Amino acid sequence: MDDIKSRLTTCAPEDWPMLAAWIMREARFEDVWVFLKPDEIALRFGELKFFLGRKREFWEYILGVWHELGKL
Repeated sequence: MDDIKSRLTTCAPEDWPMLAAWIMREARFEDVWVFLKPDEIALRFGELKFFLGRKREFWEYILGVWHELGKL
């Protein structure tokens, strides 16, 4: 876990969306928050969405609901 957290903070800016999207695709929903913050995902979703594959619709739904609820 520490290695992944370190990579998120030290990787090249153009590599961050691929690494973050990998976490969003592969980790359990509740584990994503160990590595990423909701506002960070929302802010950079335009970059992330291209790397989410089948999980893209799930994350669009989650972010949409959070926006509606005023969480973001």
